[in-house]
Order: sequence, then C-alpha cells, then structure tokens
Amino acid sequence: MFYFHDILYILLFKNEYNLCLYTLNEHDHMVEIICNLSLKYQYDRKSPIMINPHIPGVIYANLQINDNNTITVISFDEGKHFLPIELEGNYSGCFDTSCCVEFYLELMIESKEDHFPEKWMAIFQGVYHCNGSSRYHNFMTFNGGKTWRILDRIIQKFFVLNHGGLVFAIEQSSNIIWYSYDEGNNWYDDIRGDFKDVFPLESHNNLGISALNVNRAYNIHSFNKYVFSSVISILCLMTDRTCHNDDYEPWYIPRFYENCFRGEEAFYWKIKRSAMCFDNRTVLIPTFEPCQCIRDGFQWYSN
Repeated sequence: MFYFHDILYILLFKNEYNLCLYTLNEHDHMVEIICNLSLKYQYDRKSPIMINPHIPGVIYANLQINDNNTITVISFDEGKHFLPIELEGNYSGCFDTSCCVEFYLELMIESKEDHFPEKWMAIFQGVYHCNGSSRYHNFMTFNGGKTWRILDRIIQKFFVLNHGGLVFAIEQSSNIIWYSYDEGNNWYDDIRGDFKDVFPLESHNNLGISALNVNRAYNIHSFNKYVFSSVISILCLMTDRTCHNDDYEPWYIPRFYENCFRGEEAFYWKIKRSAMCFDNRTVLIPTFEPCQCIRDGFQWYSN
C-alpha cells in the first residue's frame, strides 16, 4: 500500500500471475485500476507502478505483454485510461506491436528531483524495445509526460536549474558534462575533465555547477566553477536579468480529454524556451479554471 495525493493505492495479486493496482472509492470499496502488471522487478527496488508526486492523477504502469517484454503506459486521469509512451523525433512513428518503451520505475522515491525535478519535467532510465532488439536509454519529458525524448548518451546524473531552463547531464565514463538551454533540443559538450564529483549552483543571477576535477598523473585535485549567465545559446544571449511577465507562458497539465479533468483545468506559468533569463520564483502555484464538464472525466463515473 502507498499513499499519494490523498489517495490510497494497493497492489494485490488477482491470481498467482496477475498483479493489479487498486484504490478505494468513497464507500471504502476496492476499485480495480489496472491489471497484468509486470512481475519482472518484484525482487528489487523497482516497481510496476509510479505516481507523479507533483500532479494528481498521473500514473505510470509497467505492463507484462508477453513472457519477455514489458511496456510502460501512462494515465492522465487517475487510471481510467492508459496510453503507451509517445516518443518525439525519429522514434515518433515507430510504435506498433513490435516497438515499445520500458521505464525503470521506483515505488519509493528518496528525492522527487531524481525523476520529477519540475512540475512539467520527468526523467527515467529505461529500454527501447523494437524489432527484437533492446537498447538502454535515458528518457526525458518537458510537457508532463505527453511526449518524450530519447537521449542516446549514457547519462549518469542530471542537474536541473532555473525551473528546467538549464539542464546539465553527466555522461557516464566519458568525463563530459553536457548542458542544454532549450529543453533538450540542443546539447553542448564543451565542459570536459576528470570529474570526481559535480555539484549544482543556483542563486540569484548565478546558474551553473561546481566540479571536483582530478589530475591523476600529478595527484592534483582542483575545484572548478562553471557559470553560464553569459553564454551564447541558440540565437540568444543569456544575460544577467530576472525574468519578466512576458518571459512566461501558461503550461496546462495534460489530461486524457485535452486539459480538462474533473470539471477544471490547471496550468503553471512556465519560462518560455526562448527566454534567456533568471527565474527567481521559489514556489510555483497552479491556476485552476473551470472547463466543459465531461462525465467520463470524473472518478465516480464508470463505463
């Protein structure tokens, strides 16, 4: 059993080989959400289910589709409908019965920032299965899970600053620190060294990282600071200025029926991809608006 967003979730076996996710309705009766959950990771820390800690109603599930393969699906409406993971770019048209994505899900998260660093961001390690082959990747979304990007490099750790406006990726075993200003559209790799550890730095008008660099030949340790407040990126120059109102745009939480869920839609003010400024907000508060009532969007309605 686990508890998120005032909802109790229960994992139970329907029979010996069929693991299901349940919840309780307002009468404390057990309600089935989804079954045929993968049994692949039942003996380690991974899980067939993961709940988005920022956004109520968003559920990730790993389903067992045959003896060998697992597919990850996502629900934006508290489990009433589940959709396969949709990839962007060259992978966007590849999904049929022979191609799928499998995320490594964790039930207990020590830090929300590991997988959900911002309201609209999520990062997972996983496998892309297609035509009999399986390849390990990192997967990243900047729109709440609606679409995902594959990172072909093997990334050991991510650092997300400026509410997602600046992302660092530490490439495993290559001593390269990649960074992106535009939600992963472009990555830059001009930070190189023999890094022992990397720390994020984030304060007013100061975005960057510090890295402990090791020169093994001379047994020298150095502490380097990389600040990116004045670096050319894409066609813009990031200046030492605080974001203004026109640097933001509304980001609506995606739902199965467009943005409407239980009679309302919610959005956050998100920094524009093209805005090169410092976002000094410490707390992000959603705005709620009524939307057209859809009967199937309510928890109490059952087909």
